[in-house]
Amino acid sequence: LLRLLAANPGDAALATRVIDALAASGKLDVAKEVVVKAVAENPGDIDLVVLQFKILSASGDLKGAITTGEELIQLDSTRADAAFFTRLTALYASDSQTVKAAEVARRATTRYPQDADLWQLYAQTLKKAGEGQQSIVAARRALEINPKIPNGWTQIAVAYNDLNLPDSALVSLRQAKGAGDDANQVGGFALSIGNRLYRAAVAEDPKKA
Repeated sequence: LLRLLAANPGDAALATRVIDALAASGKLDVAKEVVVKAVAENPGDIDLVVLQFKILSASGDLKGAITTGEELIQLDSTRADAAFFTRLTALYASDSQTVKAAEVARRATTRYPQDADLWQLYAQTLKKAGEGQQSIVAARRALEINPKIPNGWTQIAVAYNDLNLPDSALVSLRQAKGAGDDANQVGGFALSIGNRLYRAAVAEDPKKA
C-alpha cells in the first residue's frame, strides 16, 4: 500500500486507508510521516486533517497535534465536537500550557453550554491554572446541569481547601456524600481537614490538646 500511495500521493482515500492500517498495527511513527505528507499533498481535505490530529495526538507529538487541532477549528468548526475539545484541552495540559488548556475548555462550554462534563473539565483546568474561585463557579455550573455528576461536589471541596476555606470544604464534602461521591475518598478528605484544623487549634492554644 505504501508503494501504491507513493505512486498516487494525491489519492486522499488511499492515504486514509494506509494511515488507518499503519495506526492499527501500532506503527504510529510511520503513520505520522504518511499523514503529514498526505495533508500536504491534499490541501483542504478535512478528513485527512482530522486523521492527522488523531495520529499526532496518539504518537505524543503534542505541539504538532495542538497546531493541527487549532487549524482544524479554523477550517471546519463543525468537526470540533465535545470529544475533540476534550482531547485538545488534554494536549495543552500535557504540554504544561495550563492557561491555554483552560481557554480551550472555556470555548468548549461556550459551544456546548449544556454539557456538564465539559463544565467539569473547565473547572479542573481553571484550578490547575490557579483560578480557584472561578473553578468553583464552573464546577457548580456542572452540578446545575447534572446534580449527580461524579465527584462534582468533591471537586468543589478540593478547590475550597486549596483556597484555605476548610469550613466551606467540609460543607461541600457533606454535599458530596449526599450526591453519592466515593465515600472513602470523601471520608478521608474530611478527616485530613479535621486533623489539620485540630493541629492548628492546638498550636494556637495547647490547652485544647
